[in-house]
Amino acid sequence: MVSYLRRKAAAKILDVLYQGSKSRSHFDEVALSSQLKVAQVNKKSDPQKPQLLLPYEKDSAIPENLGQKFSEDDIIESIYPDKDGLSIRIREEVFNKTVLEAVLQDGPEYGLHSDVHQFTSIAGEATPLPQGESVVVEYSSPNVAKQFHVGHMRSTIIGNFVANINQALGHKVVRLNYLGDWGAQFGVLGVGLEKYGSQENLEAGTTCIEHLYEVYVKINEELERLKTTDPEKHSALQNETREFQKRMEEGDEKALSTWRKCRKDSIEEFTKVYSRLGVVFDEYHGESMYYEKAKDIIEELKRKGLLQCEKDTGALFLDLSEEGNDKRKKIVTLQRSDGTTLYISRDLAAIIHRQEKYNFDRIHYVVENGQHDHFKTLVQILKRMDYPWANRSIDEFHIKFGRIHGMSTRKGQVVYLSDVLNEAKEQVIEILKTTATTKPLDNLEETADILGISGIILRDLQEIRKRDYKFTWERALNFHSDSGIFLQYAHARMCSLERNCGVSLSTDVDFSCLKEPEALRLIQHLARFDHAIHNSFTHLEASTIVKFLFNLGHLINAANHKLQVKNQAMDLAQARLLMFHCSRTVLANGMRLLGIKPLDRM
Repeated sequence: MVSYLRRKAAAKILDVLYQGSKSRSHFDEVALSSQLKVAQVNKKSDPQKPQLLLPYEKDSAIPENLGQKFSEDDIIESIYPDKDGLSIRIREEVFNKTVLEAVLQDGPEYGLHSDVHQFTSIAGEATPLPQGESVVVEYSSPNVAKQFHVGHMRSTIIGNFVANINQALGHKVVRLNYLGDWGAQFGVLGVGLEKYGSQENLEAGTTCIEHLYEVYVKINEELERLKTTDPEKHSALQNETREFQKRMEEGDEKALSTWRKCRKDSIEEFTKVYSRLGVVFDEYHGESMYYEKAKDIIEELKRKGLLQCEKDTGALFLDLSEEGNDKRKKIVTLQRSDGTTLYISRDLAAIIHRQEKYNFDRIHYVVENGQHDHFKTLVQILKRMDYPWANRSIDEFHIKFGRIHGMSTRKGQVVYLSDVLNEAKEQVIEILKTTATTKPLDNLEETADILGISGIILRDLQEIRKRDYKFTWERALNFHSDSGIFLQYAHARMCSLERNCGVSLSTDVDFSCLKEPEALRLIQHLARFDHAIHNSFTHLEASTIVKFLFNLGHLINAANHKLQVKNQAMDLAQARLLMFHCSRTVLANGMRLLGIKPLDRM
């Protein structure tokens, strides 16, 4: 394992620090090992520089003159102080052998069982990280009775990554889809169906969802028109929608039967999109689960003396106004004057229920930046209610992200995610058919769909999560540089190499054959994978892994261009083939963490 080299270096450093003292422990060795970093590499890096670095940190117990006290051994060639820390050079053959054997041994789990995942550095000290936590991830959360809108795409892609990386690192993850299936919009839709609904269209599968959306748009257009042309009728129609919602909350069977069909048909349509994206959920919840529980929360808030009543309307609210010189007024309504609940009330009921059901250590809401105030309010109320598990950073609860700009198909501005996925597949098919070097594929449609989805996912995840970004098809579907298709091409090319090189994969190779700069850079980069995973997990930032994989793709291409396997001496060919096989393994591992299915052929 790569951790073996880190621990050897850590042991040597500790030998000097403790000078044979018996107070040293295995904990010290593992903790220090976790702080050793593999130096970054690119296509122009000097492969003869030290592979490991122990950074100097403020308040660190590592003296800067420590490097003067070391002697080389059969593993470590040298340790010396540099401007950034202690630089540690591992003997080349030992380093290559250890890294490649670790990849072979761990296979799909390479990078996940490392000392770097056990400790973090705080003020120069190694602090143990929690292991095996219970984690709830809520993501995607489309609205029932509407087609899957592209606005939910980022939540789906980022949330899937957050769940993947937590699960990969040994945490118990619940993947939760919290559907928008209750509230005022259903009062509007219910009245719309009574006025404009067609039973025939409601029974017509996919057409049902389209019809529901048409009705929803039509009734909203009517409300907007009446607002200016006939305020009295507008008020009456609004009252009808509120009455419909109230009927639902009071259990009116006619209102609920319409709602149940909308929900069932919507989930069936959503599942088709999720299947295409390779996204799965452990549970589907919805606001509808919590309108009764929300009333229980209202009663709890009353008992704790936290609620106040609006004199004029009878609505119940909570005063979260800040005190002191910078006092800011913040009133949060939790129950309307007619007794119906609001989104914040149902969200309170939902998170309290989830804590009771899952006893989570962490809960992550993967929702866009604009909802940050909502989650701040949610956490503030939980703290007022004296729930100790709410005493965490708001940034741990709310995994926020920016918006996408410019996403459209060739037919115009896009609305539905299925349109985006279809457009991606069609464009990839066109590119494959017009590329002279592309070999005919038996499964062109399926391959093009996976490539298109890979392009969309990587284009999304390569951006820093909290930032907005501009989408262009040229960048998302680029076959030649940093994109999901670029990574798929690198992976498929390594699979082709293994099939066609005329050499069988062997684990008993001469590692001294791997001495060219392209080989040394590539292997050193493979050794950095656990740090890429750790940094990505710490900030739940997928772009860290994306950057690692893009660099890996370029290093693979550079090595493949220079270091031939076919028609080489057997010992050299086997060593190179093993290196390329391990590179493909790491590439595939990273792609799967991001939610992408690696292709063997394209």
